[in-house]
Amino acid sequence: MDEPQVRAIFERLSGTEVPPSQVDVGLARLTGRRRLRRRRAVLSGTPAVAVAVVALSANAILPAAPHGPHRSGHQATDAPPPATAIFSPLVPYAEFGWLPQGMSLIAGNTGRFSQYLAAGPNAHTATWSLTVIAAGRCNLSSGQILRQLQRGGRPTLRCSTGPGIGYLYAPTGQAPSVSGRPAFWVDHQLMWENARGNWAVVGETGEHLHQERTVKVAAGIRFGLPQPALMFPVQLTGVPAAWRARSARFVPDHGVLRGIQLSLTGPVTRVLPQATVDARLAGPGSHCFFLAGQSQRRTINGVAVVITRVSGTPASAQVCAAHAHGLSLLVSTHGNENPRAVSIFRDHLRILGPDPSRWTAHPLG
Repeated sequence: MDEPQVRAIFERLSGTEVPPSQVDVGLARLTGRRRLRRRRAVLSGTPAVAVAVVALSANAILPAAPHGPHRSGHQATDAPPPATAIFSPLVPYAEFGWLPQGMSLIAGNTGRFSQYLAAGPNAHTATWSLTVIAAGRCNLSSGQILRQLQRGGRPTLRCSTGPGIGYLYAPTGQAPSVSGRPAFWVDHQLMWENARGNWAVVGETGEHLHQERTVKVAAGIRFGLPQPALMFPVQLTGVPAAWRARSARFVPDHGVLRGIQLSLTGPVTRVLPQATVDARLAGPGSHCFFLAGQSQRRTINGVAVVITRVSGTPASAQVCAAHAHGLSLLVSTHGNENPRAVSIFRDHLRILGPDPSRWTAHPLG
């Protein structure tokens, strides 16, 4: 299973928004699987994620509004942006331009060293994927790959984007250039150095590679241009000054990019984030799982919550609120660093609600 297919599974959803599970499956299995996942970090063409911080259950994605943040159009003609070593986790670095008829942006992940976009015909299906990797994270340039291919070699592009997280691509041949820059085929994907040291990989799911269409999609992608910031229905205030955004997940909604998950990191970047906040729109099916012996029901600031502690190395604490002023929330923390999940929910979390006019582009207030 390749990267687009894995990502697509995460984004296949029901028609209504489902609350995040308070059971941290990735963390519960962390102790037994950490070493195994690291050994698998070099699977060809697949990002090796060391640990899933929050349970990767399906979460509903709303289709992009007709006049929303996605702008379909002709192929990009802008000059390549300068090399970018660090992306903003709160602003997408890239956007799709031309897409086949009926396709639009449906979801994305942002991070400091890599970002991801998914597009498809509807909210349930991710057909096209785009991964961008920051400068300085990969071992080869496009010139080095081209020379190795011309000599009959088998180059391997290795990219490290975080502790235990990376990409491995084995290009099989040269592809038509993208915006004047050398490009290469790798499985069902097209990869190229969109700026010096910055790599981009675009692909379409399916058994057959439509080369001409893939090249056209790649040529239309815009990099480093002003983008709308993610808008979050929650805000954290009074947290340690050293905390900063590590990554986020988002979906198009009401003409903006709504942040549905925010991961934070402290002064030292670790495999696990310092804290993670999931904020979805609550619906009739919103609920929190209750685990006997690990969960307890409480009321915090007038909101009914389920507090769950998951043992492991490190231990995890989670606060789940199925209905909190129109939102379904999950706050997770790991280890013994403070503040922990209960304190974050009680003392530091501002719930802005489901009205887009109240959402914020500054989730760390």
